[in-house]
Amino acid sequence: MRRNLPRWLALAFGVVVFAALLFVIGGPGTANADGGVAPNVDAGAPSADDASAPSQTCLASLRERGVAFVEWPTKAVRTPIRLTTGALGSLRLILRERKPGAPLPTMDCELARALLDAAPTFEMVGVRDLFFSGIYEYRTRRRSTKLSEHAHGLAIDVHQFGTADGRVLDVEHDFEQGVGEWPSNDQVACVGAPERPEARVLRTLACALHAGSAFREIITADDNADHYNHFHIEAFPDPLTRAKALLSHRAPTVDD
Repeated sequence: MRRNLPRWLALAFGVVVFAALLFVIGGPGTANADGGVAPNVDAGAPSADDASAPSQTCLASLRERGVAFVEWPTKAVRTPIRLTTGALGSLRLILRERKPGAPLPTMDCELARALLDAAPTFEMVGVRDLFFSGIYEYRTRRRSTKLSEHAHGLAIDVHQFGTADGRVLDVEHDFEQGVGEWPSNDQVACVGAPERPEARVLRTLACALHAGSAFREIITADDNADHYNHFHIEAFPDPLTRAKALLSHRAPTVDD
């Protein structure tokens, strides 16, 4: 004759059986407030905060702003893309000596986003076209063992700026060096007193980009002789780094 189990033992046994059934039916997971079971997160999948994973936020931002691009996995570039038309909002990126049908160089999404953010500054001086020689190039900085930001797809070297009325401003020939206080957040002092209108446009652009928040660095011939014929325009690697730099007011490290 079978004895009845004590009431407390029977109740505990029932709870264990019920929990086991939930495990078998719903699979492993964490109970939600609504009684459901949340699936386990794949430990191998990058999280949204993974600094080494491509920035889905940046990619989504470009798509929302109508930028045509393809993702293009590239060494040392966190969120590599290639523009398919060269258009970034009102700006047009034009590769010098580009062969017909050749693709545009790879860049980090953050550089594209920074150029979009800075489009109003370019428009302010009438600039529409950026004629550049390079963006991504896996190399170190000159006279250094540290990687250049070109190796991360975060910098663009612009040699000429085209205006909406068809003029082309050439950095080598039109930029007047040393006529203003560079770099200075005082725009009047920064631009200084260039003699020619072309030089005034280029200095006004450089000073406005430097004073703005879109870019990490703007390097000109006023910085060193290596930049006698182009502006080095460099983006922040991510929004957090950008915010920290703006809050700290620290001067950037000159790259090339």
